[in-house]
Amino acid sequence: MSIFSKMKEQGCNPDDITYSTLINGLVKEGRVVNAMEILDEMIGKGINPHTTMQNKLMDSLFKMGRAEMGIQVFQRMKAKYGVNVVTYNTLFNGLCKIGHVNEALSVLEEMNVDGYRPNTITYTTLIDGLFKAGNVEGALTTIKKMLEKGNNPSVITYSTVINWLCKKGMPEEALDLLKEMVMKGYRPNNHIYNTLIDALFSAGRKEEAISTYQKMLKTGFIPNMITYNTVVKGLCKCGHVEQALEVIEHMKAHRQDPDVVTYTLLMDAYFDIGRIELAVSTLSAMKEKGFKSTLATYTTLIGGLCKHGKIDEAWKMLEDIIARGCEMRVQKILRRIIKEALQESVNSL
Repeated sequence: MSIFSKMKEQGCNPDDITYSTLINGLVKEGRVVNAMEILDEMIGKGINPHTTMQNKLMDSLFKMGRAEMGIQVFQRMKAKYGVNVVTYNTLFNGLCKIGHVNEALSVLEEMNVDGYRPNTITYTTLIDGLFKAGNVEGALTTIKKMLEKGNNPSVITYSTVINWLCKKGMPEEALDLLKEMVMKGYRPNNHIYNTLIDALFSAGRKEEAISTYQKMLKTGFIPNMITYNTVVKGLCKCGHVEQALEVIEHMKAHRQDPDVVTYTLLMDAYFDIGRIELAVSTLSAMKEKGFKSTLATYTTLIGGLCKHGKIDEAWKMLEDIIARGCEMRVQKILRRIIKEALQESVNSL
């Protein structure tokens, strides 16, 4: 900005490239209000701003919670300089992200009137916005309209819908959509599989979750750590620790070592089935692999010991944890868990 000011002081009038460069730089720094001021100055001097630059500015304004200013940029663009499909999609996306779905639908109508055909990105954004607003029926209807208009869903579209169906407690519909996706020749990504497997386990549909995981492997898909941990967690919560151990062995066979999350899940599962020694030994195995315990690991360990009435062991374990070096915040949390368990045991006498 200082160089820009000096240019003007020395009588060097900025051109459209100078203004655009400065505005883009301010947008990248998050200084959108300053960018708007420079844009106003640029327009005031009769220099027409580039559409691409204004699209970027509008997108940043929405992302930074300046929706009114973003709409202002769009309205001025349309009235004076013209817009393109990217402009409409930027406005559309911004409105959907802040929950103004009805306004976004009006923009969709406006696009059609102006001769701009909504593309897959437009429809995917609308579907996401409708789900976010709780309008599941509207989102599913939009998918049908999208197909009727000749817009084929992308992997991102499928991922968005499957993710929302799982969040809304509709794993059956999500599973059907996965089948449709595969039939149409699309290759699901890790995120889709992870979301669906987790949703099926959460819905108590263990067999279908495992079946989905196995189909994933059969198609040559390589699971990532999140996939493995999702399956391990699901099996452990169902009490199928042996199967969870088989998954961990599969991980190792494919050069994926268990991480701290895996060990913590396994520790929790051992406590759930009353295998206290194995739960405690999991901590040792984790340390041998060089993993540093997290708050989740410590709360699982101390909480598990307390749940089984092993309060003295919990105190000793806490002393050992403190001796090894532990944040004061973590110490307070672990002490509280033990004190609460001790209070409960006193109350039950």
